[in-house]
Amino acid sequence: MAETFDLDSILDRENEVVECKENVADWMDLVRCLVAFANDYSNRGGGYAIAGIKEIKNEHNFPAFQKVGLNATRLQEVKGKVLSACKNHVSPQLIPIVHEVPTEDPSKRILVFVVPSSSAAHCYRSEASESGTYYIRLDSSTIEARNEVLRRLLSKKGLIEPWDRRICEESSIEDLDIYSIRDFLQRIGIWNERSSIEKYLSCDVQISELCPALCGRSKIDGKTKPRNFSILLFGKHPTKYIPGCYVYFSQYPGSDRTEPNAERREITGNLVNQAATLLSLLNVEASIAYDKNDSNPNLVKYPIRALQEATINALVHRDYEKDQPNRLTVFTDRIEILSEGGLPESLDPSRFKSGQESAFWRNQALAYFFTRLQMAQSEGQGITTIIKTMKDEGCPDPVFDIDLNRVKCSLPAHPRHTLIRKLRLIGEKIEIGKLAEASEGVMDILSRDPYNSKAIDLFCEISELSRDASSLYKFLIDNKIDFDRLHVTVQVNLAGLFLADESSNVDVVDFGKKLLKSIASMRLQEGEFRKTLRILRNSREDDLALELIDNIFRDFPNLASNSSILSDRAKARMGIAKKLIDTARDGSMRHERRASAWERCREYLYLARKDLDLALTNATERERPYIEKDLEFCNYLSEISKKTTRKTHHNHDKNKNRPLKDDRNSSNKSNAQNGQKTANGPQKSFITNRGSDKK
Repeated sequence: MAETFDLDSILDRENEVVECKENVADWMDLVRCLVAFANDYSNRGGGYAIAGIKEIKNEHNFPAFQKVGLNATRLQEVKGKVLSACKNHVSPQLIPIVHEVPTEDPSKRILVFVVPSSSAAHCYRSEASESGTYYIRLDSSTIEARNEVLRRLLSKKGLIEPWDRRICEESSIEDLDIYSIRDFLQRIGIWNERSSIEKYLSCDVQISELCPALCGRSKIDGKTKPRNFSILLFGKHPTKYIPGCYVYFSQYPGSDRTEPNAERREITGNLVNQAATLLSLLNVEASIAYDKNDSNPNLVKYPIRALQEATINALVHRDYEKDQPNRLTVFTDRIEILSEGGLPESLDPSRFKSGQESAFWRNQALAYFFTRLQMAQSEGQGITTIIKTMKDEGCPDPVFDIDLNRVKCSLPAHPRHTLIRKLRLIGEKIEIGKLAEASEGVMDILSRDPYNSKAIDLFCEISELSRDASSLYKFLIDNKIDFDRLHVTVQVNLAGLFLADESSNVDVVDFGKKLLKSIASMRLQEGEFRKTLRILRNSREDDLALELIDNIFRDFPNLASNSSILSDRAKARMGIAKKLIDTARDGSMRHERRASAWERCREYLYLARKDLDLALTNATERERPYIEKDLEFCNYLSEISKKTTRKTHHNHDKNKNRPLKDDRNSSNKSNAQNGQKTANGPQKSFITNRGSDKK
């Protein structure tokens, strides 16, 4: 047998199933190791205890093995003592398989004890102790199984029931909420109206083949008492018997716990009600961030499915023998869900984090009920669902932090929501006058996303307040920004900022004019149209304003009778007429050019008067006075344009540099001082008719 045993292949395996000793100074330690292999807590199939192997380091400082062997006398001594101890000090006794493997030194051999996994739970009892001790392997160490580890070992070997199925000895039937049981059983389709509730509280009636009876018979006094999972699901006051059965739900206004203010509430009651309350609170966090410039305009901050799976997993698969509550904490950029109790030792943390680990239900009875309620994955693929759902919604990957005592799942918010918060903070800094900090925040965003329209718009606001558009202009030019990729509202704001620049930078102003001309040819919404028109009028770009209004009438024919827009078009035409009058009065111009200017002036004024007459017909009572004032000024310009005699031309030439007086200016100024609106009149919505403006 010694010749056929492949020792080298065994030494290459992981240390959790291999224990090497050089001289076996403490042979009882070897026996304890064999007990741990037989208990096979981590489902490795048993293990190998090898005597005569020295652990060393190779030239690369990695672990290696040296076959030193044992002489014949020492080999027989160790073999005899170990086999005797496995028979007399281990309960139930062990009978390991023994191999003797030769070495290069014919006087020495290596002793190998092979112990397969056992269906029993073995304990070791020393000569000085009357009670036995259970041992397990954890990584490359042999440790004593205590507390929860011992309970899991005994439960796994069938010596005790899993925790959720055990009888809650301190409780009684009166601790169960009968109405909750009936409601629950109705929801999962088990309740029989012809049966009494006592039937379902019987020790002999199982809810399902996959779930034990709600109650069992106490081994202490023989009375019928609820099981632990029944107390969790239907108990009137679960924390009376299961102290850790509640959840702390906290909300922080920042990204960590250093914030001075926070909200916290204790979520108590039975487990189903806790789940419903938590999911209701978390649904508020699954808000939508809308961006119509994105190919995917509606994005959730957190996928509801991911929130549900993470929450239910934390409730169903936690260790309820621990007296600490679960904790669910909402930050501005993530949600942390902490579940008490580490992973079962049979699960690999790295595979668990990637969603590749096999399903494992710590509390199978709880998992059964939540599955029937369709609140948990029946296949045990909750982690896989969380990972996939977060990825499908464009959210960052969930983060799992695992140790021996707890499992924490962190769900990061969608980047768009994180960006919205940063933009909001920049806006708050602008409001309190911290422009330098606001500018730094904007540049931080634009360094990663130079086409972020909201950030550029905030940059516009900062530049306007600081009365310096050169920094923004430089950023746009240096980054070769394609303005067609920016929202039209942002383009309008940029044009207005550059045209009003006070830095005497001709390039900035010229750039603003080019941008404004491009905007005037676009299909605009009402707000964009109003703002662009106001910028054009302030910049005395009346021809572009006229083109803009004509485009609006072309795109929205139903607005042809809108009194407000008609009045604006009339003002633009009168603005052009004034410029033509100045040209007609300019003696340096050729006679035919001046005559043409007079003719075109009269045409513009004729069309302006038609617009004002139509606007007056459709105007509200509030608009009428302003339109009448514009009509008076139009008539005034018309009278000037009729004076085309040689004498009049001579007088006009003599006064060619005298600006035309706009009677509306003094009137509007007076109205403004008295708290009245200017001649522009109230703004009207594109989607309302004339009657909707009446009050």
